[in-house]
Amino acid sequence: MGMGINLGNVLDAPKEGQWAAPAEERYFDSYAAAGFRSVRVPCRWSQHTSTTPPYITAHNPFLARVFEVAGWSISRKLRTVINAHHDDWLDGAADDAAFTRALDRLVAIWRTVGERFAHVPDNLLAFEVYNEPHLNMTTRWLNRMNAAVLAAIRETSPTRTVFLGGLRWMNPHWIVTNPDAIDLLPEPAPSDPHVALEAPVHSYNPFDFCGGDGGRPPRVHSWPVGAVEDWATQLHAWAERRNVSILLGEFGCTRRQSNASGRLAWYAASAAAVARHGFAATVWDDSGDFAVWDRKTGAWDEAVLRALGLEGAATSPARGWPGFPAARGMDGLPPLLGDTRLPGPSWRPFDYGQGGSLGGEVVRGRGAQVA
Repeated sequence: MGMGINLGNVLDAPKEGQWAAPAEERYFDSYAAAGFRSVRVPCRWSQHTSTTPPYITAHNPFLARVFEVAGWSISRKLRTVINAHHDDWLDGAADDAAFTRALDRLVAIWRTVGERFAHVPDNLLAFEVYNEPHLNMTTRWLNRMNAAVLAAIRETSPTRTVFLGGLRWMNPHWIVTNPDAIDLLPEPAPSDPHVALEAPVHSYNPFDFCGGDGGRPPRVHSWPVGAVEDWATQLHAWAERRNVSILLGEFGCTRRQSNASGRLAWYAASAAAVARHGFAATVWDDSGDFAVWDRKTGAWDEAVLRALGLEGAATSPARGWPGFPAARGMDGLPPLLGDTRLPGPSWRPFDYGQGGSLGGEVVRGRGAQVA
């Protein structure tokens, strides 16, 4: 996967367009031309699925949109990751009974996602079970979730890479201080060779320097030498003992931090640690404080690209993968399960004004109920 980028604040917003402009196909040409090899596409399912069974159906409009956007990435041979992002209805469950009900919903989502993407080659698509648990999730709940979701994905995707993660916002320090907590990642190797650790590993460390607080500027304007290498070395040792791969699913430094104060040096140190330890990584880009690309003008923060070790290619990789020619479903709806075609460029999900809002629990269109 090499060095990649996040399509942040788009499909992970409560509604696409609320936090950043809706995704466009041209984004992925720019990602490839800049030299990125992978794209992480965060996806929030809470506003687009029902709270009661069956929770989600094959013709779910948001699933179709995820399929379209991920397809733009896949068709350019960019390794692509999709996930469950900001879905706090699971992490915030009040008790064991509530967690069990919420887990049923997440399993149904991943089973349907797995079916929809079943024919995408494993080397072009990976799934991330759950992004950044930080509320009420316990280690026991985490292991229940990982096992249940992995089993659902394996029904249609037996060898697809599935990324698992830890607690505390997927902070790498939680992993190294709780080395045996994730049941599916034991020493000396997982029983399933196609699981890995990912956005399970996020780094905006040290946060006082990289992140700021509540939109306010960062508290400090320097970071200790070795801060990045410290966690990377420990995480590498942890992974070596388990024979698992690592994806640094998110890392970034706010633009409120100046380049003179060490922002570029932090990006360079992070990229160097990733390369030195054999990790893959997807830098966080959100069209806001963590932007490295201007989605409106198409201009890159060239200094950050250089810090990440990307020179930028003169041309994008050849477009199109034989399994993904642009095509519409025969009835104008999203392609059915098992159909490897992508919707055409002009296709968009249902008119959400017909029978309900996309922000509601159920959306109806063309006389059929979809969840």
